[in-house]
Amino acid sequence: MQTTEVSQGQWKKVMKNNPSRFKEGDDYPVESVFWNDVQEFIKKLNKREGGNKYRFLK
Repeated sequence: MQTTEVSQGQWKKVMKNNPSRFKEGDDYPVESVFWNDVQEFIKKLNKREGGNKYRFLK
């Protein structure tokens, strides 16, 4: 389990975009994402890492 927010740098590596609108930088948390975006991020991250070890907890 990741204990910190997903950074903009992490998001860009997986999703190839940066939806953030406020402070921008690879070390800042990603923001301005929707539920479907998060689900796609998790799907791509799991595929990239091989397996099913990431999921979103509310």
